[in-house]
Amino acid sequence: MSPLDRLLQFKLRVGRIARIDVYAHWTLLLLGAYLLYSFRSDLKLGLLVELGLWGSIFLHELGHCWAARRVGGEADEIVLWPLGGLALTREAFRPWPKFFTAAMGPAVNALLLVVALPLYLMLGGDLAALLPGSYPSSPALGIWFLYTFVYLNGLLLLLNLLPAFPLDGGRMFQAALWPRLGFRRSLQWAIFAAYASAALIAVYAVFVAQSFLLGCVALFVVYGALQERARLRYGLYEEVELLGGSASPWSPGFSPEPDEGPRPSAFRRWRERRRRRREALEARRLAELRERLDEVLAKVSRVGMDGLTREERAFLERASKELRKQRSR
Repeated sequence: MSPLDRLLQFKLRVGRIARIDVYAHWTLLLLGAYLLYSFRSDLKLGLLVELGLWGSIFLHELGHCWAARRVGGEADEIVLWPLGGLALTREAFRPWPKFFTAAMGPAVNALLLVVALPLYLMLGGDLAALLPGSYPSSPALGIWFLYTFVYLNGLLLLLNLLPAFPLDGGRMFQAALWPRLGFRRSLQWAIFAAYASAALIAVYAVFVAQSFLLGCVALFVVYGALQERARLRYGLYEEVELLGGSASPWSPGFSPEPDEGPRPSAFRRWRERRRRRREALEARRLAELRERLDEVLAKVSRVGMDGLTREERAFLERASKELRKQRSR
């Protein structure tokens, strides 16, 4: 791994909850320092804003982890970084587990809104202050904390309901189309919707909110959509489906050895030995292909498609064609 790759992946472990390791990406420290500088006139409020922001994002990611486990999947790591969080979950490669896992993140933000908004109004907060460019008139610290908490959770909820793949709304959109269109076409539609959503976010960020962070979100959506397009092009999802099983009595298409019958002729025994030798060589070759493919896929999950060398991209294309041939046989 290059020094740049190590730098991009560097993260600090900040704790563990419910068998889930929680990490903070190093860039999060830069954003934290920037937020405190923005609130330098009132550091207490700045700390409360950061607590509300990262607490909301952390609970959002915990919602994904809980959902993944509810549908029989696994979840063991959360990474917090400047544009939100990333819950590393492994659920079944089917529409409903994917949809449910994606939906539970925004559902947590909706629940937090249901709790925080009445408290904000009870303490004298004004709904009009939640509009873009408006702020509470009260100087009370509690009002300002609840204002930022409600505003941030509302923003997280709205962003994650947009069909902006790879955000949660885009994943939900793709999973909803999956049963009718199939995985590949539903992902193509989700990628197209992501480009349109990114354009809307960028226009809102520049002309309405004048928010640099929202502009970064638009760029992140475009980058994520390009990554998914590259994964489709190189057949990574097809390989996951094809390499997911093994030849065992519980695998589809498995057939046991035939019952013993009359002893075959010497010629048939010779042909059978040759066939088994060829199958053994082919199995070994496929095993080596799987091993190399696992290495490349692991690198893609760490650094994205842009981190692959030209040779690794060429290997993915060759492996994709090879596995399509295996499927068509």
